[in-house]
Amino acid sequence: MRILITGAGGMLGSSLLKRIKKEKWEIYATGRKKGRGIIPLDITDFPSVKKTLSKIKPEVIIHLAALTNVDFAELHPDIAYRINTEAAKHLAEISRKIKSLLVFISTGAVFPGNKRKPYIESDIVSPVNIYGKSKLLAEQAVRKVDKYLIVRTGWLIGGKKKDKKFVAQIMDIISKEPKVLHVVSDVVGSPTLTDDLADAIVTLIKKGATGIYHVANEGTGSRKDIAKVVLEIMEKKHIKLKPVKLGFFNEAAPRPKMEAINSSLVNKKHGIQLPHWRKSLKKYILELHGEK
Repeated sequence: MRILITGAGGMLGSSLLKRIKKEKWEIYATGRKKGRGIIPLDITDFPSVKKTLSKIKPEVIIHLAALTNVDFAELHPDIAYRINTEAAKHLAEISRKIKSLLVFISTGAVFPGNKRKPYIESDIVSPVNIYGKSKLLAEQAVRKVDKYLIVRTGWLIGGKKKDKKFVAQIMDIISKEPKVLHVVSDVVGSPTLTDDLADAIVTLIKKGATGIYHVANEGTGSRKDIAKVVLEIMEKKHIKLKPVKLGFFNEAAPRPKMEAINSSLVNKKHGIQLPHWRKSLKKYILELHGEK
């Protein structure tokens, strides 16, 4: 099978490349910067994207490249829509022409966040910020392709040295031994390890799955819950964890209070069930510290 990946140099891309190498697939990994095994490709340079894909003619396109900084997206909507929406539309058009399966990674941020339970695939979408809107418009473009697979996932954890998200930020703060750690407690999501998600994506492709699926680690949690686990694993219980409400850090973008997703459908149809996020987070942090 011939696979092309966009955004292969990122957090999820690194995990996916590691996982895909176990398969006998022909892999073309692309990213913003040239790296080990990475072909440089700017997904907003549409002529270059068309030329590259028309030459390779991948059977499967896994579109990971995206602008995921929610506050930056809110402040720079033109950039967000170009990267997240227009690039996906362009890939969808090419995918139709070369008859490839388009795998698109989306987010629970497409939902309004006013539900008390984690969202299922059939719930009404109505994003509250530019990031969510740009991803929803991308989903709509992808759904016009004959063969597509949309995977909505949660708050990603992974990437190790490439990790610039919440866990990496918290670990950096903790290393400076603050007396108090302020963390938002009133926004709930689905923390998800990139290695676990990569396994699920490969399984879905091998099974020939199409449509929309929610795929995240078991359980839900707030940023405070994640920070508490990190403190425990790093044996930093002397640092006081102080919960704060959304808005404490003057975030530019509004957030859905409930961003967690329910992954029961992908379990029912394809037998995919990821471990609880606490178990996967512990494994990840211990790996970072060279422990087993």
